[in-house]
Amino acid sequence: MLYRRIIALAVTAAGVIANPAFAQQGRDADTRDSLTLQFENDRFVNTDQHYTHGMRLNYSPKPEAVPSWAESLAAHLTRLTSSFYRAERSRIGFVLGQSIFTPDDITRRNLIVDDRPYAGWLYTGLSLHSESDLHLDSVELTVGMVGPSSGAEAVQKGFHELIGATHPEGWDNQLEDEPAIMLTAERKTRIGRIDNEIFGLSFDALPRYGFSLGNVYTHLQGGILFRVGHNMPYDFGPPQIRPSLGGSDPYIPTGRFGWYVFAGGSGRAVARDIFLDGNTFADSHSVDKKHFVGDLRMGIAFALPAVRIAYTTVFRTREYEEQLSPDRFGGISATVRF
Repeated sequence: MLYRRIIALAVTAAGVIANPAFAQQGRDADTRDSLTLQFENDRFVNTDQHYTHGMRLNYSPKPEAVPSWAESLAAHLTRLTSSFYRAERSRIGFVLGQSIFTPDDITRRNLIVDDRPYAGWLYTGLSLHSESDLHLDSVELTVGMVGPSSGAEAVQKGFHELIGATHPEGWDNQLEDEPAIMLTAERKTRIGRIDNEIFGLSFDALPRYGFSLGNVYTHLQGGILFRVGHNMPYDFGPPQIRPSLGGSDPYIPTGRFGWYVFAGGSGRAVARDIFLDGNTFADSHSVDKKHFVGDLRMGIAFALPAVRIAYTTVFRTREYEEQLSPDRFGGISATVRF
């Protein structure tokens, strides 16, 4: 529509005026395969409850190595986004991940009726990305299993034994096996790019919004991330594990060592969360979920031409009525370009 084109033109012009070289950087920089490994755990902040562990592996081949069938799907996404902005690059990603959830007290063997269920989620998926220098649209389809087949019990018990942590006793009460499918779509935008030549610092703001639909998560969410740093790589912030609003897995470096600190917040309106609502097709333990959840995140990222490393701390509001206090957890991600 006309008003969307006007808005897109204004945003693009503002970014180019703030830093013309930056707008050219994304088009001219080399693109390579990228591999991202993420690890989120509440042990980073000395807790052991609720969302207690997450791992995610993402492989994104360089655009010219994308299979023809995937390139065709990504091209359709590019055409859809062209009504709002001129997409310049299409990429795909292959993801594999696992998330683990436990109640507050993991020393009890019996069912804790007023606390969240034990649950695990093992998934794989395909993502499509349509990108310009100032926008990133992503669509991801994930399939997997919730329940004992996720392997969450063995992973948590093995990890706790390795680090000498408390042995979890209540996994006999976990959610039942259930096939899990979810479709997620997100849009991220870069606005307000400012470069200060005197201090060598850059600043930008990254609004983002999207939705997830499926028997795992169904929600709408939106938020914004602010970054300030030196020689900031071309990305949309570090990636995050769902249900968090993510950044971007691939990145384009400046060719020199760069870093940035970041902070931001997001909120989501929750219609379904299987880890609180319980199994969809079987009787299981559940709790009364909150219909609005907010996240506050902050951290730091370092980037070289071949690797980007980021650490994030997340503060999350209460997710269910019986929850006594907000949650927090930390996460580290490493992206290698090759």
